[in-house]
Amino acid sequence: MRDVVLTYESALEEAGSRGALETKVRNGDLFKIGRGIYASSEYPDPLVVARALYPDAVITMDSALASYGMTDVPPPTRCTLQPLVTRRGFH
Repeated sequence: MRDVVLTYESALEEAGSRGALETKVRNGDLFKIGRGIYASSEYPDPLVVARALYPDAVITMDSALASYGMTDVPPPTRCTLQPLVTRRGFH
């Protein structure tokens, strides 16, 4: 089964109510992996989490190839995310 990562809003919509969401977490049907982030497994794929947290992020090189199953080289275990900085500030 593929990991599913949801934002709080998506998890709340899927559960139907805040109480139902809390029950899913308590029963182990859903895992809270960070502030406002829920997953279908306790240890989801880091790339799936990155896509949920940063929908505009670009995954490249070995990580992208591994994500699509197109390489036998394991992706790096450490990911670095850097905000885009311009003269107007962070984006």
